[in-house]
Amino acid sequence: MKKYLLLTLVLLPLTASASNALKDTIKAKRKYEHSKSHITNTLDNTKRDIEEITSGTYVQNQAKREAKKATSKYTNKVENVKNATDPEHIKRKANNELNRQFDEWLYED
Repeated sequence: MKKYLLLTLVLLPLTASASNALKDTIKAKRKYEHSKSHITNTLDNTKRDIEEITSGTYVQNQAKREAKKATSKYTNKVENVKNATDPEHIKRKANNELNRQFDEWLYED
């Protein structure tokens, strides 16, 4: 019995550091994925803008984007009401809550 207790006391710090290593790995992966998607989005938007400028449709398309941005506040509310009974949306919402709780565990110090 003493051997198991001693072994537990010896291995306990190792498991705690393994947990920290796991957390650090997940954080690094998330940071990398975020940076990668940010760079990709920036490049895609720049390419789109260059194509629109060369084709002469930049001003029109920019006005459409601004109008969509202004009306999205209201259309999002309508979509939220529709999604209240959609099973896929409820499933996605539950998954988001699990991810939020995981994030709380991940970033607690």
